[in-house]
Amino acid sequence: MRFIPISMEPCIPVPPWWTGITLPVFKSAVKRRLYPIFTAAGSPFTQGIAFSNDRGRTWTKFDNNPVLGHIVGENRDPKVIWYAPEKKWIMALYLDHT
Repeated sequence: MRFIPISMEPCIPVPPWWTGITLPVFKSAVKRRLYPIFTAAGSPFTQGIAFSNDRGRTWTKFDNNPVLGHIVGENRDPKVIWYAPEKKWIMALYLDHT
């Protein structure tokens, strides 16, 4: 196993990034892009997306973050799945003590 340096550090003054999920999305049989969906732990908490074209060595945050605004309390820990019957992504979140 080979370890690589940390490549996705929180940026100041942007809120720190917390837990989430990273999804590989295949463009072809050999190319894929990684998409981490993460909690931006500011005030209030929101959800953001970044992407990597180089297997996670470098990351670019989407210009239109947050992709999901504040809902309640500390909404965090996004988990995302592809729902094939409706051809859409579905996100589940922890919603402040629920």
